[in-house]
Amino acid sequence: LVAGPHTTWSAADNFVSATDADGKALSLADLKVSGSVDPTKAGRYEVTYSYTDAAGNAVTKTATITVVASQASIDTKDSTLV
Repeated sequence: LVAGPHTTWSAADNFVSATDADGKALSLADLKVSGSVDPTKAGRYEVTYSYTDAAGNAVTKTATITVVASQASIDTKDSTLV
């Protein structure tokens, strides 16, 4: 992501898929998400997705989100008119 006042991020942006103990698909709503991303500030952020099944087995996966500073620039020069 490029940092900026209008840059947005949500946990769904990095979620691909998850399954329960029986192989059935889980939605993002079934998972616990911890960590946060500030898309207005450059940095590396870690967000952990976790799920615990009925038998108490826990599965976790951590995604690293890198927010970089904008490389936008403008060059100008001064002039004097006579």
